[in-house]
Amino acid sequence: MLFNILIWLYICITTTTIGYAFLRKTTLGFIEYSMFGIMAVTVYAEIFSLFYKVGFVANVILIIVTAAIVLILRKHFFQRISYLFKDRRLPEILGLTIGIILMVLFVSYGSSRGFFHYDSDLYHGQAIRWIEEYGVVKGLGNLHVRLAYNSASFALSALYSFSFLGGQSFHAVPGYLVLIVLLDCFKLVGHVIGKEVKVADFARIGVAYYCFNIFDEMVSPASDYFAMLFFLFSVVKALEIAESEEHETKTEEYALIAMMAVYSITLKLSAVPAVLLTVVPVVRFAKDKNVKRIFVYLCGGILISAPFFIRNYLLSGWLFYPSTSIDIFSPKWKIPESMANIDAADIVAYGRGYTYGEASTYSFGVWFPHWIQTLSRTEKVLFTASLTGVILFLFSLIIRKGLKEIHLPEITVILSFGFWLVSAPLVRYGQGFILLLPTMMAGDTILGLVNLSNKGKEGGAAEGKVKRMGTVILLAVSVIFFSYKITVTVLNFKSNLLLPYYVKQRDYGVYEMAENSVDGITVYTPAGGDQTGYAPFPATPCIVEGLHLMGDDICDGFYVEQQE
Repeated sequence: MLFNILIWLYICITTTTIGYAFLRKTTLGFIEYSMFGIMAVTVYAEIFSLFYKVGFVANVILIIVTAAIVLILRKHFFQRISYLFKDRRLPEILGLTIGIILMVLFVSYGSSRGFFHYDSDLYHGQAIRWIEEYGVVKGLGNLHVRLAYNSASFALSALYSFSFLGGQSFHAVPGYLVLIVLLDCFKLVGHVIGKEVKVADFARIGVAYYCFNIFDEMVSPASDYFAMLFFLFSVVKALEIAESEEHETKTEEYALIAMMAVYSITLKLSAVPAVLLTVVPVVRFAKDKNVKRIFVYLCGGILISAPFFIRNYLLSGWLFYPSTSIDIFSPKWKIPESMANIDAADIVAYGRGYTYGEASTYSFGVWFPHWIQTLSRTEKVLFTASLTGVILFLFSLIIRKGLKEIHLPEITVILSFGFWLVSAPLVRYGQGFILLLPTMMAGDTILGLVNLSNKGKEGGAAEGKVKRMGTVILLAVSVIFFSYKITVTVLNFKSNLLLPYYVKQRDYGVYEMAENSVDGITVYTPAGGDQTGYAPFPATPCIVEGLHLMGDDICDGFYVEQQE
């Protein structure tokens, strides 16, 4: 716990400062500064990995940049901090401070212990260590195909792992993201008190529930959590802007949020429908004939995504590994197409509840009933609620008399849900969608009906009634939604109290390994099973036939010699 909190403080200072440098002229707050800063720092870590290992030197440069920003913008920065306390009474300041401290302790407890994700010991730990030790290595996916599952989150984890200090490689970033997203979710408390409930607040219920869902799993540096948290955060912010009275003047802020949505795609390609959030700012800039802003944000999107695609190419030889649909490169280290196709089939089949790749070719009518049977009772309820959410969206179009700006974030979630369902519907991959969709659409429908029922009545009285009804409904939904989850979380607290992770968080697993030689270089494989953990290094579940080094050293990369 203690080390997690110290790392979070470092992450908070660096990301918030860098985020402020970009967003200081907007009305966005410190939570948005930090999230945008995380995106910027990730891009930096990815670019750095193309040339050198991500460790001590990368952090020294990050500290220098952070210090320079504080020095240059110190007057504006401290004015922004002082503004937080303006017009706030001492009890309110104390309450907020105590609340934040309790939230930090709560999340640090969960992120220091819990269930270590199977894939983290299968390949996450090794992928992060490769970045810590070497940066990007050509053809690394030939050593183990999953090391070609390039996620920007691995570079971010390597930057903040502090493995260069000689202790364990920490994986505290998922916990920090949960903390920041939860702090944003608890804005709904203030909105309830002020009777200013919006659809975004109903969406926050689903987002908060997701954070509670991964409370005992966020100890792992799994890319799923990074991508989903950024996607959910972006959708809530887009809803918030669309519902604000000044939404037409917040095009710049919408564009910045859309960039975060694009960033979520580099965390996990399955988040690709998030690109739809860029439609609103592009259309607005186009209407204003502001070609300059379109160009600026287009360049921003390219800057965010380019390092990701370059790393894809270097790690696998493919642009969208494991997809082989786009085949434009033929480097020596390219993962053989047959290996990539088998890997892609396994992902789809596993997501549908099968353990053999041939199931990826099954028709919807065959695999869908089987998949439904694999779901738990709770998952079936949530999936049914998601389908209901889609129906409520159609109802919302009627209530609001056509397509409105608020519908774009909702369409983004619906398409993301559909994309997840028809591709690889493992619940872990899409549980954020099935939680956000019903709560968001329930809020839209309920508030839409309340507004409709008060249409034509006196403005002040009707508006007050809308606010009161929205508040009451939100409270009722919150109580129902969280009663079960809070109970489970408390029980989880009790069962983990005696675990020795109050200073350092739980480390990667340790497994019995066997030594193998690849062109004179020792590569480790598990004596049983397929998990390798973080150490020893380098490790892989098995040695691929025909695997060779590209040069005399391991950092030169790997290739697979094709059989004639």
